[in-house]
Amino acid sequence: MLINDHDGWVFIHNPKCAGTTVRQSLMQYETRNDYYWLFDMLDGRQIDKAHLPLALLKRYAPSDFALLSDYRVFGFVRDPVTRMVSSYNESHPRIYQKFSQGRLSLDDYRQGLNQFCYGLEAQALKGWDFDYRHCIPQRDMFYLRGKCYADVLIKMESLERQVNKLAAIDHRLPAALVLKNKRANSKTLPVAHNELLDQKALASVKAIYHDDFVLFDYVH
Repeated sequence: MLINDHDGWVFIHNPKCAGTTVRQSLMQYETRNDYYWLFDMLDGRQIDKAHLPLALLKRYAPSDFALLSDYRVFGFVRDPVTRMVSSYNESHPRIYQKFSQGRLSLDDYRQGLNQFCYGLEAQALKGWDFDYRHCIPQRDMFYLRGKCYADVLIKMESLERQVNKLAAIDHRLPAALVLKNKRANSKTLPVAHNELLDQKALASVKAIYHDDFVLFDYVH
């Protein structure tokens, strides 16, 4: 999350939605000395301050949560299947590295990814389980108790076409977020993300992220 108190806006850093690149582009406008980065403790458990779902943010920093109702809020969403593959790569860097270097076959990589998807459980995706912090449902990053706290949400797949919507937040944002360069934390794959999941894994992802498919208008 980034906060600009001077101009009154908040960027919610949805995991695996080009957040690192967006943060780097917007740090010039951030007014909290990058407070919402790295880690802290809440109720005796480690949390990732960059990726706090709204329920945890409300407990961790209630005054900043309250700002979401006063400031203008924006963020980005992504196809849930593509995001899940990216989340797996982020949480299994050695596996991705071996695969990208040709030291792990596509079949073995796919098997590990599908096994990961089979084991997804909603209880582990609430922000408390550090190993699954990149898998938090996108719904929970922007909605709480049925209310959406984002004024502008843009799909990553159509960012270039829709980035001008951010002028409603701050007229400087569209120019700042022209992501012409390679994304800072991008991990490429030789095949389409949706070709990596078997039917069982896809069914698991659809069940766990049902609300993400519906709320953000993604179809599979």
